[in-house]
Amino acid sequence: MKHKICILGTRSSFLKTVNSSGIPYVYLGPTKKLNFEVKGEFVEYNGSFPQSEKEASSFVAKFKRELEGVSLVIASGEGTVVSANLLRVALGLPAYQEQVINACSNKLFMKRLLTEASIPMTKFLGSDEVSHMSEVYKVLGGKVVAKELNNSGGKGQTVLIAPAEWEMRSDILFEGFIIGKEMSVESFVQNGEIKFQSTTQYFEKGVVNIVPSHYESELVSQAIDLNKKVLDAIGIKNGLTHLEVYLTDNGILFGEIALRPPGGYIMDLIELSFGVDPWQMYLDIHLGKELNIEKEKREFSAAMILHPGAGKCMEIEGQAYLETVPTIKLQRIKGKVGQTFSVRDGVSQEKAHFIFHSSNYGDLEKDIVGVRENFKFIMEK
Repeated sequence: MKHKICILGTRSSFLKTVNSSGIPYVYLGPTKKLNFEVKGEFVEYNGSFPQSEKEASSFVAKFKRELEGVSLVIASGEGTVVSANLLRVALGLPAYQEQVINACSNKLFMKRLLTEASIPMTKFLGSDEVSHMSEVYKVLGGKVVAKELNNSGGKGQTVLIAPAEWEMRSDILFEGFIIGKEMSVESFVQNGEIKFQSTTQYFEKGVVNIVPSHYESELVSQAIDLNKKVLDAIGIKNGLTHLEVYLTDNGILFGEIALRPPGGYIMDLIELSFGVDPWQMYLDIHLGKELNIEKEKREFSAAMILHPGAGKCMEIEGQAYLETVPTIKLQRIKGKVGQTFSVRDGVSQEKAHFIFHSSNYGDLEKDIVGVRENFKFIMEK
């Protein structure tokens, strides 16, 4: 079957993969300079994507010419999963079931559905169940996390400690605070079967990701088992999933799941560590092209994502040190001396990132620690 793809989201790596496939495509979003010859149609669009069936119908009508002949709508990242599915429905294309989309985009629906499936997780409350913070603290304890239902990557999250007040809104999930290590499981699912999966260690939450994770094998096995139970409970048959779990003294607890490529440079790390092409695999799942994957290697890769917080940058310390680190394969320093940085409101915001790679985990860890100690943005006091 010949395809024409509509791409939602600005993940340049996926755009490059689709571009090199030779398949006709249309990209709707903010256009930007890319380091390849564009073979598809780029349409400048800076508005919001549909969040309802009515909005999807209007969107299709507005871009009738551009969407003519489209046979696949693919979300390339966070924030476009729901919109992509609404457009599939509006265009009369195969779409995910409503339960699958809701369970992978609405945190409260997700938690309630998986509680019924006996998936272990921290206690939680929806803001529709309470009228005052005192009720939240009474049920969840004196330290809770307030999360916006449709955000991920740390966006819209606030830690509250009793007796702190909070303006009750309809789009909030409250969770009991969890103490423990964190990791994720990335699964490429096709026809109900996990064809390839990898685990990510949150070596330093929001700062350093390592692929594959280097936790005890029993913990990793438990996380993989929990991942399979979650996928089955939701009914995910095709797609790329990103499941986050907590490793606590009371066992492994479910965090959340997303039906999209992960952020934090995890896709790059999967490619480096295993010698596979995760973006091509993601495309092939949507194309219905059978995945036959063998792990050609198993090495270690890490991404360090830095943001010093809000303020004026006075100095960048340790740039010469970076040149002495053998496992660094890529470095990007975006922040500049004299710039004023805004508040970091999510993991995706950064002022520098580094990619490490080694066949030896010990060497990788040593260099990560060294860079954290020696490279710094010195901010105005």
